[in-house]
Amino acid sequence: GAGLAQTLMAQLWSVCRQTGSLCSWTMAGHRSQAGVADDLPDVGATGWALLAAEAITPADPRLDGAARWLMLNRTDDHWCDGDSTAIAVLALAQYMGRAHELQPDFTAHLIVNNQPVRALHFGPESLSQPDQIIDLPGAALIPGTTTVALDKSGTGRLYYALDLKQ
Repeated sequence: GAGLAQTLMAQLWSVCRQTGSLCSWTMAGHRSQAGVADDLPDVGATGWALLAAEAITPADPRLDGAARWLMLNRTDDHWCDGDSTAIAVLALAQYMGRAHELQPDFTAHLIVNNQPVRALHFGPESLSQPDQIIDLPGAALIPGTTTVALDKSGTGRLYYALDLKQ
């Protein structure tokens, strides 16, 4: 029962591909870390592994890395095919339910070159709203090094992406 599940999950974690804080799995099976780096990570394998980890080791901090890897490896609102999209959505829904992702209550402050640019509040109502996009004109940036910071206060997780264009 539970002992076998823990043993199998430990084996699954042992072949996880870690890149910084991100976790993913390959489709090809490996008995050890040797060989894992040779294969590309796979959305389906990572989705299934995240589902198993949610059920067996829900307190493992690496779950966040697996969920983030899935989110980073989507194209717009989908993954590479229907099957991959289905398992990724299923795994992320399970993850979000456990992590209380659906109850945000925080304010994020965007700061560019030590100057406040915008503050945004995120609550449960923001979950059904489109992504918040903040465009900065080039004139707002200074030549040389530009610093961008996000300061968050409150509970919940802030997901963000930067798209820098010239």
